[in-house]
Amino acid sequence: MRCLALAQAWRDSGGDVCFLSSELPDPARALLHDEGIDIVEIKAVRGSPEDALATRTQLEETAAGALVLDGYSFSREYQTALRQGRIPMLVIDDNGQIGGYDADLILDQNLGADPVAYEERPSENASWNGVCAAAARVPGS
Repeated sequence: MRCLALAQAWRDSGGDVCFLSSELPDPARALLHDEGIDIVEIKAVRGSPEDALATRTQLEETAAGALVLDGYSFSREYQTALRQGRIPMLVIDDNGQIGGYDADLILDQNLGADPVAYEERPSENASWNGVCAAAARVPGS
């Protein structure tokens, strides 16, 4: 679970973590619960305009300081809807599969990731980043 490694590293540095999800599988839910990570269920179809609105509302209510999107359902339009709140956003994508970005950072954690796959960016403000350095720990450690 890519976001778990980031969540653990963020918590280790003193940050708070909450997972927002519309379709979180039970094993992932149990793992996050065992890690003591809060989960908020978004009652909308993943990647839909309703999902974006509910997610943005949750981010505003919790005064979130950053957002990580991990999934192929989060189109450029979805990202743009979330950016109306101007929260810093990291999008995790494998091999440029999303097709367009409106994020501050784009992360492909694969060895040999190629920045050419990410040429369509909203502006020169977006950055591409290669391999993720945070490794997930054994749950509960």
